[in-house]
Amino acid sequence: METVYRQLQRKLNSIGLGLPETDEGYELHYLAELFTEEEAAFVLKMERGLQTPAEVAESMNIPVEEAAEKLESMAKRNNIFRLHDGDQIKYTIFPVIHGFLEFNVDRFNSVIAKNFGKHYMKGMGHRFYGSQEPLFRVLPTRAEVVEHGECLAEDDVEAIIRRQTRIALTPCFCRTSTQSSPKATGCTHNRDFHDTCMVFGIFADFYLENGNATEITVEEALAHIRRCDSEGNIIEVLNTRDVEVMCSCCPCCCGVMKALMFFGGPSKEVAGNYKIRYEESACVQCGICKERCFMKAIETAEDGKVRLVEENCVGCGLCATTCPAKALTLHRKPEEAVYLPPTDSVVELYDHITKLRRKSYEI
Repeated sequence: METVYRQLQRKLNSIGLGLPETDEGYELHYLAELFTEEEAAFVLKMERGLQTPAEVAESMNIPVEEAAEKLESMAKRNNIFRLHDGDQIKYTIFPVIHGFLEFNVDRFNSVIAKNFGKHYMKGMGHRFYGSQEPLFRVLPTRAEVVEHGECLAEDDVEAIIRRQTRIALTPCFCRTSTQSSPKATGCTHNRDFHDTCMVFGIFADFYLENGNATEITVEEALAHIRRCDSEGNIIEVLNTRDVEVMCSCCPCCCGVMKALMFFGGPSKEVAGNYKIRYEESACVQCGICKERCFMKAIETAEDGKVRLVEENCVGCGLCATTCPAKALTLHRKPEEAVYLPPTDSVVELYDHITKLRRKSYEI
């Protein structure tokens, strides 16, 4: 008979990027760290989609008070998501990524880190860009490095931040996971710069209600992004028009970029809307660009000069922001190659990715 955690894994595998099964059961170990058996059993009974306590109570044939208490308890423990919809509070099951693993970053320990790391290499990492459309997109760190000011409004980091009404700064899941591992020795970036990710809108509400983030102003958020650039951290956003998540991680720890580099997938080509161009005559061969490139898109040729590997470039612009000779600029892809977010909200995005996976017979 399957354990409750194996049943939970199978249910979570049908949402968003899913949760692939491994023969070794790595995923079961971290599920057991985060969910009690009672919580896992409750999630198995929950229907998909946002529901009020009354709707959950009706579907499970239990009192509304019991449903409300259980739902709120699990939301406070970051294992399901809570959303305020007018006067109603609704709850829903969320995927592993971006979902309850990120929500539970404060509960991370070596057991979760070790088993997630192994699971990532055994199947989870393939999921990030394994669908026809990505979970995360890469944005230019600063819009001004895009030639002729051709940065799309959907890709303009400052514009995205300025339109937010609520912003919260959160610990980075990837950095926490890496540093929680018993073998965490590889990060060469500022380990004290821990709270590097921002959440907006409904995610900011959720994190702040649960006490897992710090609310910041628009100006503080812009200053934070400037620091991320100086630290050499890439900017990725959740692939929605609302942009509920803006991650900024280092190359040592970033699970999203490692997935793009190591595993690739059908949506790799739409991960970013820009490519870097290089003016050799202006270059002073300082090598800073190569040091800052996440994706190994800049190499040193046999003659010692910079050489671009264009197919690896995702258009983050980290190389261009620190080029002392202004020899590097981002150029927008041709119009037919430009990719824009498919949905407004994260809830819609997970449904969208789930449907894409069903079409490819992954579910």
